[in-house]
Amino acid sequence: MKGNYNGGYLNVPLVDSLKFSLRYLKNPWAVVPALLNRPVKVDIKGSNDGGILLQGKSDFWRLRNLTRAGWELIDTKNGIVYAKRGEIVIAGYPHQLSVLSEPLERYYKVFEYKDKLVLDVGGFIGYSATLFWRWGAKKVVIYEAQRENIPIIKRNLRLNKVEGEVYNFAVADRDGEIELAYETLGSTSFGLRGEEKYRVRSISVSKILSMHSFDIAKFDCEGCEYSLLKVPCHVLRKVPKYVIEYHHGFESLRNKFENCGFKVQKLWTIEEGIGGFKAEVSE
Repeated sequence: MKGNYNGGYLNVPLVDSLKFSLRYLKNPWAVVPALLNRPVKVDIKGSNDGGILLQGKSDFWRLRNLTRAGWELIDTKNGIVYAKRGEIVIAGYPHQLSVLSEPLERYYKVFEYKDKLVLDVGGFIGYSATLFWRWGAKKVVIYEAQRENIPIIKRNLRLNKVEGEVYNFAVADRDGEIELAYETLGSTSFGLRGEEKYRVRSISVSKILSMHSFDIAKFDCEGCEYSLLKVPCHVLRKVPKYVIEYHHGFESLRNKFENCGFKVQKLWTIEEGIGGFKAEVSE
């Protein structure tokens, strides 16, 4: 996931911000400090739990852009925002909800998921797992490195009645403990870069691929996808279909999968070195 994806909020006319504030905020003018990049608590209409904390204008833009993307803000509880689109309800803190503005339906709906066992590496807040379930998956097994995200994932699985398992491990090329760099906890770019360090238990990707008879594997884990380069071909082929977002270039992963007998197709590009592809075992 590209951490700064926001649906192009810098080019949105001021009128959209006014419409959002009038529709959703009990006091539309309460958002002014956030627009000046100062923390502020705001109350959402229909909620009486004391409001949500916006750290600055980016949090406001994220929430506004959700509504532009078709999501409706339906509630807040203990600082967590609940957003609904169609039959899906996703909860998260404002800074986490930028993932709902990413076109994951276009990115991941490249296979038939009905009655499939799906591996979701980089579960974040459980949105992708919810989509796989809505698309017919029989079960989703989720790995997420940020321990702070695990309660949110479980909450979203319950909200959407998803049959799933959740594990707090960083997926890597070995079992043990690894250190991840980050700028902000809870961001979609966690693990890609930053001066802060985060220690977490790791699990071998080869072990995961061998544990279950997965039908489809999704990797969006801010760099851990390159641990697949060390997986033996016979283990990699245990999962016949992959959809992967890469963050440090495509060529090494493409070569690995092709050398292991997969047909590889590039699907999307976000910026140089970041994009996505699917890989299927060749018949």
